Amino acid sequence: MSPPPSKKARHFFIDNLLQKGDGDYVKHLGEETKITRKFNLTKLSTKFLITNIPPDPEGLLKGIFQECIDKTLETSHGHQLDPDQLGCTVSSQLLESDIWIPIREISPNTVDSILNQFLKVAQSKKQDQGMLWGEPFTVSVTAIDKKHLPTTRTIQGSGKDSSTNQHKIKQHNLIKIINSDNYCLFRSLSATFIFSTCSWPKWKFYDYMHSRLGMKKRLEHDTTFLMENVGAPPGQPTYAANEWVPKVVDYWNSRNDGLF
Repeated sequence: MSPPPSKKARHFFIDNLLQKGDGDYVKHLGEETKITRKFNLTKLSTKFLITNIPPDPEGLLKGIFQECIDKTLETSHGHQLDPDQLGCTVSSQLLESDIWIPIREISPNTVDSILNQFLKVAQSKKQDQGMLWGEPFTVSVTAIDKKHLPTTRTIQGSGKDSSTNQHKIKQHNLIKIINSDNYCLFRSLSATFIFSTCSWPKWKFYDYMHSRLGMKKRLEHDTTFLMENVGAPPGQPTYAANEWVPKVVDYWNSRNDGLF
């Protein structure tokens, strides 16, 4: 378990070190804002360059995260949204993979949670807080106004319904999901992701969908992995698409550079 941020970090103010363009420790290289009204989603991606490490590197990191969160919430409020959930992604060429904080309820500990997760990854790689030093990195904060999402057309994922519904849809246009649990929303998203991005031959995708041969339980594993990474708790009676699809899309984008 990673240690909590030092008390010194709590007294750090990013404005003392961060400037537009050249700063003593950090350069602000630009930012990009994306508003998705359909899901009440605000995403602010800010690029930085750490040019020097201050005596309190944890304070510098916390200040950067706090600055990005504050700007995202301010931008969201400016578009008449009132976020109650937030997540963060840190991307850099110096990282083997992005550091991704799942979207969760906003709390007074949100910034500390992001910092602790970052430090945990740094410790696992036996690196210090200088792991971002010298190359541009991007902090992407996603905020969602979940409480004001429309509920008149709720789409949910749950177990198989015993009733039979007739739809005029050609069978070959469907990806059929057969499961006895309540994870069909995430299972269908995982299958659709593979179908859309992997360009597998039909036989391989068939094996994937039916857990055959070398693909045995691969879809089940991918579904569990996806749920864990978007923070979906297991064992729920239903999972609403208007709540979880935006989080899945944001997670995919954090891994696939704006593909979705």
